[in-house]
Amino acid sequence: MLRYEHARAADVVRRLLELLRLVRAVIIVINVVGIAGLGALIGRLLGIGMAGGGMVGLVLGLVIGIFCASLVTIGIEWMAHMLVAQGEIVAALRSRADQ
Repeated sequence: MLRYEHARAADVVRRLLELLRLVRAVIIVINVVGIAGLGALIGRLLGIGMAGGGMVGLVLGLVIGIFCASLVTIGIEWMAHMLVAQGEIVAALRSRADQ
């Protein structure tokens, strides 16, 4: 039998949103560091210097990191909304069954 507990679903949604904050920061930092390092290496190979390539890589990494973090945000918020919607459906079906 299906059992929906609102308090438990609210706790899961809260934990998902806390996880979102951590994951978002990690994604941005990894992209910034990785792409800045790659930009520094490419800058050195092209002759513009490690600092110039690193700065371009830093900006590009920040933009890409924010974009990727936004995609993850969409996914995690979708999961939270689906959990709540499924709970509402189960609650509505239970109230209809009790009548």
